[in-house]
Amino acid sequence: ILCDGPAYAGKRRGSSSNGQQNYQCERAYHQRCHFIPVFAVPRGPWRCLICRYRDEEYLKKKGKGNAMDDSDARIFTDQELNDMFRCNIPEPQEEAEVVEEKEKAVITNVPPAMMSPSNADIASLEHEFENVTGPLKAKITKEDLTTKAEKVINAALSNIRNSEHSLRSFTETSRSRKALAERIQWIG
Repeated sequence: ILCDGPAYAGKRRGSSSNGQQNYQCERAYHQRCHFIPVFAVPRGPWRCLICRYRDEEYLKKKGKGNAMDDSDARIFTDQELNDMFRCNIPEPQEEAEVVEEKEKAVITNVPPAMMSPSNADIASLEHEFENVTGPLKAKITKEDLTTKAEKVINAALSNIRNSEHSLRSFTETSRSRKALAERIQWIG
């Protein structure tokens, strides 16, 4: 599943009028490997947990009512989020810098994207992110389960209405009741 990027927070990066583009997430997840498993392919825009987190933080700054309630929670920077989830977008480099970075990677046998920050720092950031986004995960899970339950209930009610309509049409007149009784006798 491809993330469509934050709904609100993406607009903070500037617009095309001043030459900058809006933020795009560009993360892809396997349905079962996302922070919160996605059991059905969503119709319409879908946002990953990181973008939902960015939206919640943006709405909290703007003073909107539907943001997370935890006011003393740590706020992660874009760089920290990118470091944690290894989505570092390389800056345009000169050809000599690229060659030097590749040589460093060959010498240390570590991919360039993993060279900074340290894995211990990343692990602590990931742990902290898990703690901070716990309420958001619960909120998203509740929304998903509520939506799925409503769909199942509505489908069951629709089947009941269709069955009632069919029974009513079969037994509405004396002629249809007589035909139904004859069919039952013929079968039995």
